Amino acid sequence: MAIAVASYSATGAMPENRVYPRGKLFPFMGYSGAPERDVRFGFSVAGPTYSSQQDRDLQRAEQAGLSFPYKIGIKMNFHAEAPDKPLALDEAEIRRRITEQVTKVADRKSICWWYLGPEEIRYWYRNEMAYLKAATEAIRAADPLQRPIWMYEPNFRSAASLVKTGQYLDVIGKGAYVNLAGYQDNRIWVRWSVEQEVAAIAKLAEANDSRTRIPLIMPELCRDPADPARDHLIPRWVRHDVYLGLMSGAKGVAIWSLFRRADVRRTWQIWYDAYGHVATDLTGPLQLGQVFLFGKPANQFPVRTVAGPKEVELTKSASKKLEVGTTSDSEKQKERVMYPSMSVSEYQYNGATFLFLCNSSSSGRVTYQAPVANDRFAVVDLLARRGYTHKNDRLYGWLEPLEVKCYRIESTASK
Repeated sequence: MAIAVASYSATGAMPENRVYPRGKLFPFMGYSGAPERDVRFGFSVAGPTYSSQQDRDLQRAEQAGLSFPYKIGIKMNFHAEAPDKPLALDEAEIRRRITEQVTKVADRKSICWWYLGPEEIRYWYRNEMAYLKAATEAIRAADPLQRPIWMYEPNFRSAASLVKTGQYLDVIGKGAYVNLAGYQDNRIWVRWSVEQEVAAIAKLAEANDSRTRIPLIMPELCRDPADPARDHLIPRWVRHDVYLGLMSGAKGVAIWSLFRRADVRRTWQIWYDAYGHVATDLTGPLQLGQVFLFGKPANQFPVRTVAGPKEVELTKSASKKLEVGTTSDSEKQKERVMYPSMSVSEYQYNGATFLFLCNSSSSGRVTYQAPVANDRFAVVDLLARRGYTHKNDRLYGWLEPLEVKCYRIESTASK
């Protein structure tokens, strides 16, 4: 799987302690968390927060040594229903209010990004887009450090719609709340989601827009599974969704949310522990986040599926729109969106090859093999709880449903 996104040199002058893309620190965060707790589990960023005490939360993040996306915005009431109306402000007043908010905290270097509200600006409403344009321009004019701007986009935004709002943003992050959106057993939707962000960024670049933009994977921690018998799947869901998002091109992780809401009372700890394990993979001793940020895409060890399901279909809500206008089963068949069951991403980083494999089938085991000569390469299976296998100069193994693997492959010639 080769996804083209903006890449940045890991050998340049990027600061180690600043959050990407202004530095080398991999962005792993969750909404409305507890910085003093989260930092111990691999989180590198605290927030964003919906709290009315945002300055207190910023201070807590600083005390924990974490960066913080600071929320800027005006309560415009865009979704008001009659007889209520959205707040009517002219461009000058929007700029004045936004400038005032930014100026108050612009000297706080712990602020890594600006988080713009209100969320979910609708590109088909002129007043909302006018607000987005004025607010982002005011932020940039008032911020001497030119920190990236991010606004949350809803789950079903496509690449075409993300282009419209993304022209004003630096971080493109739409929800990928798989269970909440109806894709519990069709988790390939994560790949579709990040690909929309990546495609939007590429489209803006093609239009000679020189702004540096990065995509996020935004997974969920918001609701218990409807069937308690499926609670044990949560760690597998979490690992699959985060890794597939990163393999698809995302450059950071933002979880909605870390708040202990009533809807996730039964399984909150299971979700949180699972995200903590993945965060540790990415920001701890393995430093796999650096591979996703700075690794060079490669195809030295092509992986082939030898048994198991070869494809999965993107089903449910996102594909319903593809059926609009069809008149026959044959036409609908042409509109089906199919993906390989096994996604593969390979990167060259720091003198080694990192080979990521992810099975998005919820029910079928995938068996695979890749050409890795026994006497020329040393292979380490970084995530698995079992060993790897060689046979006839082939690396081979299997992925259980929704399993993720990562091999580090190094040449033995210099050893």
